[in-house]
Amino acid sequence: MGTDGSKQPNKVPVIPPRDLLVQKFTESRAPELESLYSTIANRMNNNFKSRKNKRRRTTGYDDRSSKTRFRKKQKIGVSNQESDENAEKCVKKAPPRHIRRRKELKMNPESGFCPSGDGTKRLRTHVWHAKRGRGSRGLLKWLKNGTVVHDASYYCAVQLEGSQGSLLSILSTVMTPFSSPDAGNVLSGSAYASSMLHYAGAHNLGPIAPVFYMWRPNQQSTDADSESDGTIRQLWIWIHAAALTEGYNALKSACERQGKIDEDVAVVSCTSLEGQLGTLEVMGSKASQLLRRILHPVSRKCTFMVADGGTPSRNTSILDNEDHISSSGIISLTVCDPRALTIEGLPEVSSELISSCTDLWDASKGLCCAVEESVLCMEKHRQRLSSFCLTDKSSDGIHASTKIRSSRFCPVLLLRRNNMKDSIERFTLFL
Repeated sequence: MGTDGSKQPNKVPVIPPRDLLVQKFTESRAPELESLYSTIANRMNNNFKSRKNKRRRTTGYDDRSSKTRFRKKQKIGVSNQESDENAEKCVKKAPPRHIRRRKELKMNPESGFCPSGDGTKRLRTHVWHAKRGRGSRGLLKWLKNGTVVHDASYYCAVQLEGSQGSLLSILSTVMTPFSSPDAGNVLSGSAYASSMLHYAGAHNLGPIAPVFYMWRPNQQSTDADSESDGTIRQLWIWIHAAALTEGYNALKSACERQGKIDEDVAVVSCTSLEGQLGTLEVMGSKASQLLRRILHPVSRKCTFMVADGGTPSRNTSILDNEDHISSSGIISLTVCDPRALTIEGLPEVSSELISSCTDLWDASKGLCCAVEESVLCMEKHRQRLSSFCLTDKSSDGIHASTKIRSSRFCPVLLLRRNNMKDSIERFTLFL
């Protein structure tokens, strides 16, 4: 079948009309549209302008004075009275969000969480992250090529203290699964374990939340005999803040139930350590390098990874031999304040100060707070003056008074959490 070689003309698409007649559609909906418009107009007082706090400008990143002078017009409790004619119409408006937020964050306590006006709890590092937070691309970049530090202080610990036998029976009723492959290391306090928390004797109600728990190291033997069952042990169970109330009530009811069963044994105490401990998650390809530069133990007990028979150096870091730490291992440390690090190294530490350091497990009894930033700045200022043969006698009393109430050492717990399937190093630091 032959063709003449000429191309067939393409079909021209139908062009839609430039004008759409919607009058016949609106006439049938006229009463409904009028009632809707009147309802909206009454709610907005016939003011259809967009609210100022809902506007988004492309120049919001610009921090020039000309952009910030408009923020000073509205203050807390002061209304805009520009003229006598508009004085009656003037209504007290709510202060801007940045002013309300600044006022709430000024009430941040020295410890624990900061509750906002609507009841939301904010961490102490909320302001820092809000000003410097970036998108997920930057986070993934630092996770692969650097280190990411995450404030996980919203995890709260519930402390159980009592005989070892009573604690084991309580855990067996509220946790599934309870036994782990390294149960001996967990019971001795050298490793932690993860489990699912639920109500005692009510498995059909479903789990409450995933938790992980750790035992305080005990010098005595941890064999399951009659002598070790009577020893007093201490246990921490870490629960997410969203399930803290429900989890604490479940553990407390389990302790009361165990006390009714074993009347001859002392009742297991259940205490919430909310707001007393901080948690930092350090992850990334250079996480161990960061911890190696910051964590400097002050005693031989902390540098136990040094070979036996050798004298550990003061500059020996706890992560020099990180391969010796198991994937769920726990290390108890007493480290120097990282802010005291200088080019020459760590300052000299006396044996009396080391012996006076308390363990992090005794946080419920009270620990010495760290040295304030103002005191450290004053000390650096005095060092600069002394280098020029100048002395500041006015700061001697302040330095002596703050030296007693504060400590330059910090007891911490270091967990290695490389039990996940990825190859990223993960550490958790409790302080």
